[in-house]
Amino acid sequence: MRYEVHDIFFEIGASAGDDLHFVLADHFGEAYTKFCCTHRSGQRHHHFFSVGYVFFISFGGVDEGGRVEVQVIFFDEGGDGSILAHDAFEILALLRRSVPLIFSGDAIGYAKARRKYGNSISFIMRLTLFALLICVVSQTAFAQPNDTTSHIDKIFSSWNNATPGGSVLVARGTNIIYHKAYGMADLERNVPNSTGTIFEAGSVSKQFTAFSILLLENEGKLSRADDVRKHIPELPVYEAPITIQHLLNHTSGLKDWGSVAGISGWGRDRRGHTLELALQIIFRQKSLNFKPGDQYSYSNSNYTMLVAIVERVSKQKLEVFTQERLFTPLGMTKTKWRSNYREIVPNRAQAYRQVDDKYEILMPIENIYGHAGLLTTTGDLLKWNQLLETHQIGGEEVLKRRIENGKLNDNSSIIYASGIENHVANSGYRVYAHSGATAGYKALLMYYPEKKLSVVILGNIADFEPVKAGFDVSDIYLGHGPEKAPAVTPTTPEKPAVFYDAKTLGSFTGDYFSEEAQCNLQFVVTDNTLHVIDMTLQDAPLNPTPTLDEFRSGPLLYQFKRNNKGAVTGFHISVSRASNVPFKKISK
Repeated sequence: MRYEVHDIFFEIGASAGDDLHFVLADHFGEAYTKFCCTHRSGQRHHHFFSVGYVFFISFGGVDEGGRVEVQVIFFDEGGDGSILAHDAFEILALLRRSVPLIFSGDAIGYAKARRKYGNSISFIMRLTLFALLICVVSQTAFAQPNDTTSHIDKIFSSWNNATPGGSVLVARGTNIIYHKAYGMADLERNVPNSTGTIFEAGSVSKQFTAFSILLLENEGKLSRADDVRKHIPELPVYEAPITIQHLLNHTSGLKDWGSVAGISGWGRDRRGHTLELALQIIFRQKSLNFKPGDQYSYSNSNYTMLVAIVERVSKQKLEVFTQERLFTPLGMTKTKWRSNYREIVPNRAQAYRQVDDKYEILMPIENIYGHAGLLTTTGDLLKWNQLLETHQIGGEEVLKRRIENGKLNDNSSIIYASGIENHVANSGYRVYAHSGATAGYKALLMYYPEKKLSVVILGNIADFEPVKAGFDVSDIYLGHGPEKAPAVTPTTPEKPAVFYDAKTLGSFTGDYFSEEAQCNLQFVVTDNTLHVIDMTLQDAPLNPTPTLDEFRSGPLLYQFKRNNKGAVTGFHISVSRASNVPFKKISK
């Protein structure tokens, strides 16, 4: 086949036969927009190549007439023959407009392009079409790429130029088949999100801390069976030893340091916590939520302890260890830890929450990281996800330990492994996944090993549900199996709350102190209602429950204690991830 390509002149500095390799589906940013903006109707369409076209351009030499012989070989990674001649003609049309841009630094060898006006130069182009069966893919996903794009777009249709939003990436192996950004990175300055915008990954960050532990074990520097006190002797002695494996699987029973800190009113959204402060809170806890290994209960204290172990064993800050051992080898050039929340980070999205019909900034204000705090992009997280396939770092042994489901003392399995949840999704395919939420940032990282499918979502709005969105995206490519029937829980009539007269309510008033939470709480009666005042002077009413001497305020449960004379002597407070934090009454 011969095609005339006008208005482009090449000075070839490479030898005949040198190949110039370029992968459209892997190129993003301004350049991508420039040469992927033409579609059949002439409209802008940035995802024409989202189906995963790959092409190679090879120079065969310059003939006597000054014409350049160019061979363009197209690969259809869908393997279903969906690249047709009509598609090829369109791509060639794009080449006509874009060759100077394509050859501006992406060549192996040397090629220089410039416009030559006046007499046009003709090219001879040989076109070969064939399917390269790199991976088995869904016929539907590749036969109608534009439909696939529109289905994904619909999931995120609430994000626009007046709202925060995020970045979404879908890939099979290394082949990106969807990458798009939505909404705004900065509402004040009218900056949109892009596919290269930096977000915070929340608890997805735990994968890197867990991997660091597994690398150190692989090098013989620690064992997952180690008693944690071997490395951190400041931890109190409990009824049974806590092992590193317990920390990895969230089965240690350690109370979440952030939940304990929040009892005082100085929670993670109000105080700039550090690793040292968090460890102090953990070390003050005289009891656990449960015996180590008896239950699974998600707690950031587990991964804060793992950070301390990595740093003590490696004699490096986690920030340095992961940069040298993970980020640099994997080419994660946009990834770093938020070790100083005041630091200016170029191209980072601001995080928001919605209050009524307005948005407020909701940024992290802490310098602790490892349980969260990873600043990254969707593209960098794909590079990380590919470790699940390539085993490039640590080999197969680390991968095996990384995805091994945790076990409880009764030998039952849990879905949580080492910084990864490992289970079979409703689609019927196994998935390795983790979600994240810090302040107004949301995140999800998924990998389906049987299909080599990655789904990466990063967002900057607090009310976004990334897990639901991630499975909705996955279902487009994998299908959706039957929903699991919800467990039927027998309903029992709700008991009425206990009524307290003014005298009885008065018995709860006074000041209370907790050594474990290091705070005072004051209880007063206002308008026949018991109120609690925390250390930030925030006042919250308490509602009686059906249980005597028990009150609730939002997620906090207060259980008062009396001596044998009936006098109130203290209470225990329980909140998500931290149970029975004790307080003693110190004054009436």
